[in-house]
Amino acid sequence: MANEIFISYKREDLEKVKAIKTELDEVLRGEHCWIDLDGIESGNRAFQVKINKAIEESTVFLFMMSKSSVVSDNCLQELMKADQEYAKDEKKHLVLVKIDPGYEMIGMFKMMFGNRDIINYDDQNQHDKLIRDLRKWLDIPEIDPLKEVRERVEQLKAEDKISANRRERIDSEMRKMQKQLGETTVECPVCGEKNQVDEQYCQRCGYILNYFSKPSFEEERLNLLRFNWNSKLDLAAKLQQLEEEIKQSSEREQSLNSELQTSQSEYAALKRQYDEDKKYIEEVKKKEEEEATKRLAEEERKPYMVFDVNGVIFKMIRVEGGTFQMGATIEQGNYAKNDEIPVHSVTLSDFMVGETVVTRELWAAVMGSNPSYFKGAKNPVEQVSWNDCKEFIGKLNSMTGQSFRLPTEAEWEFAARGGNKSGHFKFSGSNSIGEVACYVGEVACYDNSEICPVGTKKPNELGIYDMSGNVWEWCEDRYGDYNSSQQTNPKGPDEGSCRVLRGGSYCDSARYCRVSRRNYNTPDYNCYGLGLRLALSL
Repeated sequence: MANEIFISYKREDLEKVKAIKTELDEVLRGEHCWIDLDGIESGNRAFQVKINKAIEESTVFLFMMSKSSVVSDNCLQELMKADQEYAKDEKKHLVLVKIDPGYEMIGMFKMMFGNRDIINYDDQNQHDKLIRDLRKWLDIPEIDPLKEVRERVEQLKAEDKISANRRERIDSEMRKMQKQLGETTVECPVCGEKNQVDEQYCQRCGYILNYFSKPSFEEERLNLLRFNWNSKLDLAAKLQQLEEEIKQSSEREQSLNSELQTSQSEYAALKRQYDEDKKYIEEVKKKEEEEATKRLAEEERKPYMVFDVNGVIFKMIRVEGGTFQMGATIEQGNYAKNDEIPVHSVTLSDFMVGETVVTRELWAAVMGSNPSYFKGAKNPVEQVSWNDCKEFIGKLNSMTGQSFRLPTEAEWEFAARGGNKSGHFKFSGSNSIGEVACYVGEVACYDNSEICPVGTKKPNELGIYDMSGNVWEWCEDRYGDYNSSQQTNPKGPDEGSCRVLRGGSYCDSARYCRVSRRNYNTPDYNCYGLGLRLALSL
């Protein structure tokens, strides 16, 4: 068979063109493509004649268009030859195939061939269209995708027929061997009837007497057949007894009819009672389900949840979602920094946040050790980096089956402001910082500063402690500038090398402990005043 597709390409594209040829030969079911794989030099006259003859005899000319082929004299000569040759015959087709994703038509090539349709071989739709066109041009029928399935079905049918014949031969041999052993009868496994060895069916119940080894479910089938047969015998015996009794006495017949009517009446009464009991049970079940749903809803709406980790108890406070103004609002005064503006509207869904920051005893119960500088089980854990906090939360979730996390910066500020119960204070729960915060005074100072046990000061409007002062608290967000747009459940910037810190610490002055004050550091940084507070989505 002559090659019907001529592929023109540049030597630099050989590997990709060979792959395309292999695919075309496969989908077109045969060797339809002609390409130069020998690399004969273009100056060879005999080879040029061979090229021209191959182009003339081909039905389809595929020009593999790339950065190198469109500037190759040999490739362009082949293209011009095909363009002239195919213009004489409408049954011949010239196709430009783009195989170089980075190439676009330019210059003289675009002027000469810019009006031609181009097939992008890497575009699946265009690739599939080229295959369909080639089948049509070369008169190659579509492959039947279900041919293999049909052939497999026929094969299985043949195998099943062979298997059935084999079972019949084995069954016949079994019967002959049983006769040779002197056994003339075989017992039916269903009804127990003794049948001649040559019998194919039980003469009593009709069971197929097959000696071939039975599948695993056959025993269950036999049990069912035995049960049905025995039930049939019992019913037949009862019917016979009743018939005899009816024949013997018409009075007995009347008595049986009376018993039947009584039984029917009793059945009707029992049916009514059953329907009433069923209705009652359904009502009780429905009521119990409603109560369970109500209890679950009440449980979900509880203002707090209590957790126990290796004997250490801690509480999570529910924060009802809402909308608030985030940033340097008016009560923050002249202490507000540039990164606290612009003030912007934020809407949050319900969530839970720790009643206190994580303590040294809770950290030790989860991690087995404690990094804190200050001692005391109820003191906040500190000297922990953002990375340390993420590791702690991962282990805590494995122990509790929960999904604890760090609060987002917006959740932290909303909770610190008192949520929907906000009194619009400068600090978390008060305008008087001494009521709600463990802090150093008017001037920040590490010397002679002392951390406080959690819950020592007054809580804020939601019953949350120490959101001003004591320790800076890591948030989930990356640090970045605010914008004025309204936001819903913001997660912070997508990029940035630092993570947000909030709340101030025991060694900071009051201006650092405001609810809108922001701080930040790298995720691996830790020092005396850095801790964390847990959050939980609802």
